[in-house]
Amino acid sequence: PVTFVGRDAHDYSVFTGSLGAVYRLTDQVAIASNLGRGFRAPSLFELYADGVHGGVAAIQEGDPNLEPEKSINVDLGLRWNTPRLQGSATVYRNAISDYIYLQDTGRSRNGLPIFAYQQDDALLTGLELQASWQLTDQLELSGALDLVRGTNDRTDEDLPLLPADSLRLEATYWFAERGPIREPYLTLGMRHAAAKDAAPGEPFSQFDLLPFGTASTDAYTLADLDLGFAFRAFGNRLARVDLTVRNLFDTEYRDFLDTYKGYALSPGRDIRVSLSVPFGG
Repeated sequence: PVTFVGRDAHDYSVFTGSLGAVYRLTDQVAIASNLGRGFRAPSLFELYADGVHGGVAAIQEGDPNLEPEKSINVDLGLRWNTPRLQGSATVYRNAISDYIYLQDTGRSRNGLPIFAYQQDDALLTGLELQASWQLTDQLELSGALDLVRGTNDRTDEDLPLLPADSLRLEATYWFAERGPIREPYLTLGMRHAAAKDAAPGEPFSQFDLLPFGTASTDAYTLADLDLGFAFRAFGNRLARVDLTVRNLFDTEYRDFLDTYKGYALSPGRDIRVSLSVPFGG
């Protein structure tokens, strides 16, 4: 149960639970399935927002009469695990009653669009693929694919603010250890996001009609780099030095879920160096 007390009082009590099963086809391959009932109470912002949100240049309105979301989720997956190859393929279906979402009302106030929290029954379906392959003792390849679709049951239109289809690929190479250097590695990665059009009434969709920014986004591909090594710092304990570079080539892009995509690009090159030193016994 979740209770909000303020201008109004809200008392939500919903039964939730889950049930799962795994059946092994062979020592390396298994089928897994899960059935669950979920619950999410509306947030204070969804209930009571009423004013200008400067970060997105819009007025947002909550609804104190929102009901909690309730969902029935079913997924079915195939998993495989061998000494060199591990992976999974999962499909899921999530039927949500009283799904809460932010919608462009088409109205405006003081030159700013008005977004209002609403709810309808909705259906989410998706596919997730993951795999890693130990090609040699030094080289590992991995990847992941995520697809999701969402439909408003009342309007039969796409749901707003769902992520674009994405693909991630990585290759990691472990170098030979030399002197005090332990576990040296280099990882090169690629992240690809498909183009995605804003759904009808999508928040920020007004930027598709303006000479700057966008609500719909083009496809993009980003490169990442990670490298590092460990060394003995205190006795037998290993300290680590790691360099992480995201968006290696400083590619210009807009992520579909970036709430600033209407007037700003998504983050450019990001370089981080970290030192991890163990303490304690």
